[in-house]
Amino acid sequence: MTLTIADVYAEQGLDYDEEAYARQLQAMLRQAPRAMAVGESMLADLLEHGGLSEPERLRSWSTQDAARLATGHAEMIINRTLELTLSAAQAAEELGISPSRLSHRAASTPLASTMVGGRKRYWRWQFASGHALPRLGEVVSRIPQELAGIDVAVIMTSPEESLGGRSPVDHLLLGEGIEPVVALLDAAARAA
Repeated sequence: MTLTIADVYAEQGLDYDEEAYARQLQAMLRQAPRAMAVGESMLADLLEHGGLSEPERLRSWSTQDAARLATGHAEMIINRTLELTLSAAQAAEELGISPSRLSHRAASTPLASTMVGGRKRYWRWQFASGHALPRLGEVVSRIPQELAGIDVAVIMTSPEESLGGRSPVDHLLLGEGIEPVVALLDAAARAA
């Protein structure tokens, strides 16, 4: 038996759609400039998540190295997005509704989503115990456009001192107001 990436994802309780993954990777690489410069943000991502241990190597590299780096960075973003999201079928299951009802549900109360390879995926942070977070529609409608979905996911699930050490998700689950959560998102957008 041949082990596939889909098998590894399934073992972790994640779904993997090779075609969607390939489409997303292709789209991201087509948008990346050929002689891609390594910015501070990309370098920080690579040091923290991408296994880059010798940043000085970036000073003398070829266009093939640049292509490998662009591909690795795009794969890292796609993998992190897949980890932090649910497919439409998984989101419907989480909410206890049929997949056809999910689009109606998302239209009436916005759900934070992103596209991966032309397929809609829903951010995990907005679901808890078979329900959408309280006041989710109000929060989602006020997420600043400047923030990447991954950044929103990190903000929503990270403990925050201004919320008594709770994450914004836990804050909302306790029935607290949305304004401190929106303030955190706005502050992150201004800092970006």
